[in-house]
Amino acid sequence: MRMIDGRELRQGDRAPAGAGGRITAGTAIVNEAFARVYFDGRSPLWQQVTVDSSSAPMEIVGLVNNAVYFNVREAPHPTVFVPLDTRDNATFLAKTSAGAADLGPPLAREVARIRPALRARG
Repeated sequence: MRMIDGRELRQGDRAPAGAGGRITAGTAIVNEAFARVYFDGRSPLWQQVTVDSSSAPMEIVGLVNNAVYFNVREAPHPTVFVPLDTRDNATFLAKTSAGAADLGPPLAREVARIRPALRARG
């Protein structure tokens, strides 16, 4: 996805957390659909949001363009992207002009280097 405004997630950014009665604010990037639905199309940058009543607040640091997630015929869904720092599972997509078989091994090595607890599957 193309960054429209703000910045990418970087080392030191944390995902929001709310476990054991302890709430830790985090950082997030949102897509255009999120900005349109929750900010009436205004810039969401540097705003604090919570996704639901049980989650910790997030500061929006970046805005990316919409992408297809489920079905090309569906309207884009409002989407929030957070760092993988403490997640036990996550989904991410990688687009390549090479075949998926060519991307799988180097991607799995990089995921293992960054976050050994996660497994990359092709």
